[in-house]
Amino acid sequence: MPERRMAVVAVAFASGILAGHYMPLVGCMLVAASIVVVGLLFVPARHRTTFVVVAAVAVCGAMRYAADRAVAPDDISNYCRRVAAMEGTVGSDVGGAADSRRVTFRVSRARFGNGWHSAGGFVMVTMRLPSDQQLPRMEYGDRLRLNVRPYIPYEPTNPGQFSWKDYLARDGIYCCASVRDRSDVKVLSRGNACNPLRMAFATKRRLVQSIYRIHSRDVASVMSGVVLGTYAYLDEDTLEDFTRTGTMHVLAASGYNCLALVLIATPLLRLLRVLPRRRGAVIVALTVFYLLMVGPVPSMLRAAVMAVLVLLAVPLKRVPDYRNLFFVAGFVVLMLSPSDLFDIGFQLSFVAVWGLIAVSPVLEALLERSPLSGVGRRPRYCSGDSGFAGWFRWKARQGWAWFCRELASVSVATTAVSLATAPIVAYYFNYVSLVSMPANLAVAFAVPPVFFDSLLSAITSHIPWCRHWIGGIGTVGTRAMLGAVDYLGSMRYSSLPVQSPGVAAIGGYYIIVYAMSEYARSKFAAR
Repeated sequence: MPERRMAVVAVAFASGILAGHYMPLVGCMLVAASIVVVGLLFVPARHRTTFVVVAAVAVCGAMRYAADRAVAPDDISNYCRRVAAMEGTVGSDVGGAADSRRVTFRVSRARFGNGWHSAGGFVMVTMRLPSDQQLPRMEYGDRLRLNVRPYIPYEPTNPGQFSWKDYLARDGIYCCASVRDRSDVKVLSRGNACNPLRMAFATKRRLVQSIYRIHSRDVASVMSGVVLGTYAYLDEDTLEDFTRTGTMHVLAASGYNCLALVLIATPLLRLLRVLPRRRGAVIVALTVFYLLMVGPVPSMLRAAVMAVLVLLAVPLKRVPDYRNLFFVAGFVVLMLSPSDLFDIGFQLSFVAVWGLIAVSPVLEALLERSPLSGVGRRPRYCSGDSGFAGWFRWKARQGWAWFCRELASVSVATTAVSLATAPIVAYYFNYVSLVSMPANLAVAFAVPPVFFDSLLSAITSHIPWCRHWIGGIGTVGTRAMLGAVDYLGSMRYSSLPVQSPGVAAIGGYYIIVYAMSEYARSKFAAR
């Protein structure tokens, strides 16, 4: 499908979701019908079909959002005040300390009134026990009985604050519960050990345990966050440094994780002599399994969809168009979870990739026409480079040229992502990082060894010499990353506090950036 058609479909579907968030479904249908009528009356005949299709796709988006937000009649949130106990299965990974865990509980029946009654829905359960008690071992799929009363989460006390209730509602969770005593939790039965999600979560826990077995606690927390795309393992000071320096994207599972997985798996499959036509299928399976480990966060789901489509393009003898794949991934993510449109992870991920696709080429073209364009060119071997000393000088010039090219590439990508995400960061976090450029440049060169060491820790932790040598590479990279982030983040003027910009200001900013990039693109294309 041509890029523009897929872009129109994805934008129309997202517009329908946005309209469904602010008006009832009937109103969305009336607006769509009005657009169709206007198109049929005043638009040339060759464009009338487009108007009808766009309106239909927008209505589908509104309907999908309405269906996603609808609460089922048997959802436990409808009568949670009467519930005294619940039975169901663990519906998420079980992490945290031995006395403190937070899990998603899938309800199958509840006790209220005269006995047990069938029920549905999910409950976010927080388990915190006294120091002299320990929770029983539980994993995904285990059947539990909880002798607790669920409750509806509260709204924020001040406008503009983070809403835990809305955050859970985007995942279809409308109730919470707290466990304060071990006697309130009883494991009724164990889940199926061959369940793919159970296997993925078990692999995730073993990977984290291997990282902590090799490295110190402060280093292992960062490495676990990088490889799994989460900041749950970081302490508050380190998390604040990453936030102030604008490098939080390092701790978000995204396309880089998929790329690193492909770069690791491809040579291993070659060593195992897997046929080329089967390597793509194996890598697709590994990508899906990694997605199950990390979880269906919008950034990782977007990256996985794009990676799978690129891998499938090779056996189908198609040339992947990354702009087209960008809109296909957005459409797929919103189809699966339309509420993700209002998730900050979804917005930052897609806006950052849009910056890489649309803004980076323009910045590269500007760099090529600048006085710095010849710094990173590959040097040619000349007659003056004869002998060992000449060969060494030639290789040194080659290494310098490679470093300059990589530095320019990272600088361009960092600038493009910073320009694209600045309004969203200012809107949600009320700051603009003034050290984002140097911090991202410092972190970018440290992330590859950290990620590769973290991902291979499950193997290297069992080999003594690998544990020290390869583990040392990850330790050095993490220490360098932490040192740069801590130094830049602790500076007095590392970030500038700002008020949240309005929707009109954000829209105007992106219109200006888009117009400038298109103007520069057309100017360079004309030359």
